[in-house]
Amino acid sequence: MKQLAIPQQTKELKKQLIKTEIPVHSSVGFVNVVNKQCFICAGSQISDINLDKFEINQKITRGKSTMQYCDVRKDGELVVSAEESGHIVCNIVQTHSMLKRFFGLRTSATVAKFTPDGYSVLGANKAGNIIIWDLPTATPQFAINIANDKVSDVCFIDNEKAAVTTLDGVLHFINYRIPIIEQGISEGKTKQAVADYKLGQIKFEQRLSNVIKVEDYLFVIAGDFIYKVSIQEQKIVNKSQQIIKGIAQLSNRNQQIYAGCTDGTIRLFSFDLSEQEIIYSSNNPILSFALTEELFIVGTTQFCLTILSKTQRVKELSQKDQYKKQMTQPRQGIDTVVMINTQSQVSPAASTLIYKCNFAKALEFAIHESFEQTVAVLRELEFMGGRALDLALVGLSDDARVQLYKTVVSGLESEYANLLIRACFKSLKLTQQNMSGIVTESAVVLKQELIELLEAFEDAEKIFL
Repeated sequence: MKQLAIPQQTKELKKQLIKTEIPVHSSVGFVNVVNKQCFICAGSQISDINLDKFEINQKITRGKSTMQYCDVRKDGELVVSAEESGHIVCNIVQTHSMLKRFFGLRTSATVAKFTPDGYSVLGANKAGNIIIWDLPTATPQFAINIANDKVSDVCFIDNEKAAVTTLDGVLHFINYRIPIIEQGISEGKTKQAVADYKLGQIKFEQRLSNVIKVEDYLFVIAGDFIYKVSIQEQKIVNKSQQIIKGIAQLSNRNQQIYAGCTDGTIRLFSFDLSEQEIIYSSNNPILSFALTEELFIVGTTQFCLTILSKTQRVKELSQKDQYKKQMTQPRQGIDTVVMINTQSQVSPAASTLIYKCNFAKALEFAIHESFEQTVAVLRELEFMGGRALDLALVGLSDDARVQLYKTVVSGLESEYANLLIRACFKSLKLTQQNMSGIVTESAVVLKQELIELLEAFEDAEKIFL
């Protein structure tokens, strides 16, 4: 048996791929990438994927209707989807609000695409019907029955011609710019064609499921094989050498053909299909597959989107995760004259209040809890920066403020003296105009305690650094 081989760089790539998974609510049935914009069909939702942060930006939900296919216009402003209910829907990417809904297919829609000029939308269904609507008016311009079986994929060759694959094993070449509306295909009035829209066809022995255009050739999935077809001559040029069970989708990068397969593998083919190599393998069947310059984006039967990359991506933390990280990481104390290498001692209850921005309640809770909790919360509020500590001190009740002053006096000889003094003077400065009599009396006592303590130090200025 002839041994298949490809360049060495592919073997290196196999070892370098790093796997990242993005959870979704259903298996990913279709993946589409246009100009670094990625959209996936997962159940009844279309999700916009951020390929820089590896997370979902937004979701489009359309009831219980399953999304079968989606396409993004080249300018990245619109996305069109094919629904199992038979509807073709166009949405605005930025707002994800519906722009147009196209009617006429009636049965389950299988393909939805923008024409190359971006001014028309093509839809196809499992009954073999194809309709092209004018985008601004949503009126049909081209409506035909190409076959008696499902239209599995459509590939635009140029601004006039397209290649259509159907499950009955025929690759059709058509001119979709010839105005024609066949009877019973669309809700529009019947219109006879001024010329024949059929440009030719190629019959295969297997079912056709996917077609892509690379330069002057089409690459077609036909059963367990991949075929290379000349567009100009409309004939088969090459065929893959080995039987591959369950080829789901093709993609192209630098004149190399990649195939995602239901056996869980991604295979790389040479341009003439004579050589192939498995570059990725998993236990989950691959349902959909797409490429960017650096990433492999894979949809499987699992409820997640798998992204394979050459380099490790550092995911940006949310505000909540950043706070949790600050709470658990050892750091140098900003409030002491010595290095503190212990983790923060803020209690879960106080942490929850701080995260909800209830700073005053968090500090008041800590004051009544213990000296250690008071210090921990003061440290955390000061570490957060901004006006967190100010808001906490201003919002304290009179009782809590008096207790805070007592805590300051009792802790002046501890390693937390700097933090306590800063909190004390900040509290006096912020609340001196609205202090009650009992608070004022406590402040006077505190001031006297501070004076006596400061006189005991030879260099009092060091305490206020």
